[in-house]
Amino acid sequence: VKFLWPMTWLFQVVRLSGATFFQGWEQRHDYSNDLMRTQKVFKELGQSFWSERQPNGYSDDPAEWMSAEMFERRLRFAHAIYENGRVRRSTSKIMDRIGANPATRQLVASLGMSPRDQFVALMCSPELMGLENA
Repeated sequence: VKFLWPMTWLFQVVRLSGATFFQGWEQRHDYSNDLMRTQKVFKELGQSFWSERQPNGYSDDPAEWMSAEMFERRLRFAHAIYENGRVRRSTSKIMDRIGANPATRQLVASLGMSPRDQFVALMCSPELMGLENA
């Protein structure tokens, strides 16, 4: 099974959506709270550069970051990015841009008209999570 590392998935979501979920260099002193500081974000996703690591770096075994809890965290992050990240691209434009497969398009369409729900479904779909044969 091929499954995207948490950090790779997060960068993909932000880049595809055009969201501005993280501080940029110019804003490093502007935020009154640290809710979107990368250190906390990466730690919450289970892949932090600033935490203790295995002797050989991050695990290559997806089973270590493919649990229900870690999937739920990705759902929450996708929701937060939609709600707070000033997403600039619609779900349909993102699907067209990546050439989303029919199963992904059907999954997104099955969630009705809520743009937020469609966004979360797309970003957490098997195809965008990096699962082979999605």
